Amino acid sequence: MKARTTSNTNNTNTERQRLEPITVTGFVLNRVRDNGNGVPYFDLTLNGVTVYGVAVRATQSGEAFIAWPTKKGSDGKFYKLAYAPLSQEDQDKIIQAVYDKLDGKA
Repeated sequence: MKARTTSNTNNTNTERQRLEPITVTGFVLNRVRDNGNGVPYFDLTLNGVTVYGVAVRATQSGEAFIAWPTKKGSDGKFYKLAYAPLSQEDQDKIIQAVYDKLDGKA
């Protein structure tokens, strides 16, 4: 698995900083809902920290991923309000739990 990278905003160079996946000790899903367009939104409590407005989106190839909440800046670009680097295994567990709640299985 590749480690994710992010821009180092304190450095004007194009230097990238490696973000290793966090260790997930537990998670809780709250307010799981479908927005009517097939995009599930939910609040995620991860290791005791709650992030509101998380979504499950799909790539063009149909692979599901966790989309962290964003806000549009005055420059027209979107900026993440929160982010947690997760392993693919943890992402898959969370995504499956979201779909299970939507289907009434959880």
